[in-house]
Amino acid sequence: MRSIATILLVSLATIAEAEVRFTEPKAFPDIGLEMPALLGASPDAVSMPRAESFLVTEIDGTRRLEDRYDTFDLWTARTVRARWRDANGNLLVVARLDFSPPDDPPETLSTRADFERRLAALAIKPRDEAARNAAVVACAPVDVSEEPVRPRRGRRRDLDALFYYRSTNQCASVWTFHPVAPRRGVQTGWYMAALVVSPDENLDAAAACFDSYFLDRVRSLPDPNPESSSDHDGRAASGQLSESSLLKRDYALSVVNYESWHATQSGDVVALDDLMPQWHAPFITSLTNELPRFRAAYAAAVPSPLAVATNVAAVRIFSEREDYLDYVGEGVEWSAALWSPYRRELVLNLQPSGIDELLKTMRHEAFHQYLAYAGALAESSPWFNEGHAELFEHTSISREGKVVFERYPAAANWIHANADVVATSFPAFFYLDYPEFYSGDDAQRRVRYWIAWSVAYFLEVGAPEVRFRPFEKLRADYMAVLVRTRRAEDATAAVFTLDKLKLFSYEWKRFWKK
Repeated sequence: MRSIATILLVSLATIAEAEVRFTEPKAFPDIGLEMPALLGASPDAVSMPRAESFLVTEIDGTRRLEDRYDTFDLWTARTVRARWRDANGNLLVVARLDFSPPDDPPETLSTRADFERRLAALAIKPRDEAARNAAVVACAPVDVSEEPVRPRRGRRRDLDALFYYRSTNQCASVWTFHPVAPRRGVQTGWYMAALVVSPDENLDAAAACFDSYFLDRVRSLPDPNPESSSDHDGRAASGQLSESSLLKRDYALSVVNYESWHATQSGDVVALDDLMPQWHAPFITSLTNELPRFRAAYAAAVPSPLAVATNVAAVRIFSEREDYLDYVGEGVEWSAALWSPYRRELVLNLQPSGIDELLKTMRHEAFHQYLAYAGALAESSPWFNEGHAELFEHTSISREGKVVFERYPAAANWIHANADVVATSFPAFFYLDYPEFYSGDDAQRRVRYWIAWSVAYFLEVGAPEVRFRPFEKLRADYMAVLVRTRRAEDATAAVFTLDKLKLFSYEWKRFWKK
């Protein structure tokens, strides 16, 4: 029989071969644990739950937009508390097994408030092994067996129960554990921790490292707070659950366990960022000061027929280009920012050009966010959508805090020189769809953006000076038809009848040829 010293030397040699490393234990109050994190790893952001919108008509005839989410996505967001991935592709996932996965048909939808009310019925009892195993199977990053195995070392100093889940993926180690209560009268819950390593790793060494460096050093916090994600911050004054408050709370909770990320709330704006300190303070201050003003300006320029035309402005800002591209996915590699209608968030990337350019981009994309809600998620015409986004991108805030619409010099000069030709193109231009609007090379796209901006600028600045103000309600009429028919071409046809288009072309050309 080998001596204990020999076994220890062999174990240490095996661990030394592992590329996977862990930090010293840190406190994670939201999770309720003190535990090591993956050394040299970055947060692997979990996407916001997918949303679908429904136009709801109230008894008094008013209409509002209601967001509903895939219930499994909502459950996952409450269960998976943190994910880290290092440069070698090794992934650590930690979940808190408070609730059973909803036993719903696939793609069942629910409001956040309705799902919140279900949580009490989904709560996992401490001895309910079947519910706990179902939760692990549902949230583990790899396929695992529903029957866990108790290892030889089923107890550790700070864990009174520990189970291992078999998987066909040899690169994965998936465990559940129940920490020892820090003191009498305090209850602790069950957790899942999963390590998925790169195939290039020494798998045995990585598993041994996880066993010795993570599982041996995880423990319950002295004052665990297992209800931190189930508090009542989402309750409105009426005692009912507010959708906006719940969204803001859940959005902030999605990064609460990442040291490099910050969450900032101001009114109906909630921003998440991993910016360095020298960028964080000036940008977030400008964002939280400006965005409420711009949202009010959006509504004044493009009024919605809905009773409630806006929702929470959720904004996520990445400092690293690679992290931004990983989050937004393929097909938008050219972008520095975008509005994600399914996730209901603006996603931005800080560019080398700095904060001023990022704020301009934010004003552009935030208009797309506003218009999506104001138009009940119906797809609007590119001339209307991109034109007004460009209009607000080229603005400033006055000393009095008002939004000032500025001339866009490059676009204005080109429009002035080509006004006659552009005016003759309007009958076709106003009916371009998005593939047509974005087609061609950069120069061709840039000209279309300039034309769309010139239309929006005229409606905002020039049209109020036209005698009898024939275009005063054009944008409101457009939005009313868009929401009613959900067809952009119908909205355009309604505001640009033959006579109205002739008059518009004449007055637009007169304005730009001055």
